[in-house]
Amino acid sequence: MSSLLLQTKLAIDDLKSLPFYRTSYYGIISIFLISDREKSLTRLYDIISADSGLAERILRVANSPHYGLSGRIADIKYAILLLGLDEIKSLAYAMMTESIFSNEQNLLDIKKLLAHNQKVAFITSAISDIVPVLTPNEAYVGGLLHDIGRLIFCKIDYEKYKSIPIDNMLQFETEHFGCTHEEVAAYYLKDAHLPPEIIEMARRHHYPYGVEHHRLETVMITVAEAILRQIEPDDWSDSFLAESDLALLKSEIAIGERETEYILSKYENITERYKSYFLVTEKPPSI
Repeated sequence: MSSLLLQTKLAIDDLKSLPFYRTSYYGIISIFLISDREKSLTRLYDIISADSGLAERILRVANSPHYGLSGRIADIKYAILLLGLDEIKSLAYAMMTESIFSNEQNLLDIKKLLAHNQKVAFITSAISDIVPVLTPNEAYVGGLLHDIGRLIFCKIDYEKYKSIPIDNMLQFETEHFGCTHEEVAAYYLKDAHLPPEIIEMARRHHYPYGVEHHRLETVMITVAEAILRQIEPDDWSDSFLAESDLALLKSEIAIGERETEYILSKYENITERYKSYFLVTEKPPSI
């Protein structure tokens, strides 16, 4: 093991939480002023599913040995019901205390990355309607956590990571950290006891070729990110899939022109909902 890789793994082991929206914290706290339990749970799901850092923590706890369901929970709604409102409130308090992303410039970049993760999650969920190897909720989580390795690198050394160009990202990551964001994500998610398909989607979302286990799930995430880069070239996507490769992968999971139109239509229909979370200030919401 190289010294760089060892340093990165030690840094990962020291992480207490990943970057998340401070507005997610305020939103969770405000939920406890809502007397309607059903509305509270719906609002809580909306907040958590919009924030990959918070979602990872909730799923990590739900998959912990304490609940006896390690490696089996990939559905945020089920995780919420399992943990309960009080436990999630405690987690939100803890994460807010642990957060070190107070610099405004850092926060802006983190927001862009969190937004990218949710966009990919929406598209992956739409693809699952066509390729039902995962439920829409499970596919959503796969998309939400696929680039969690980039969040990890940002938290380990933001100044170093922000200098890495999108083109040839994997090569530069290896040079600077001893591993890629795909590899570091798999290491982190495995430690969190998440289901193997979610881990594999993060581990191989750039290069699904040769994947033996959970191949269709991995192809789904690769195609989702490539589609996002096509329709939103200014997004923080790190997909560098060639058009010819994308066409081959889409054909593997039976996505033609009609299916692509369906995916894009479904994505457009939820754009307004996604904007409501990512075009917010860092001030507490009015209650």
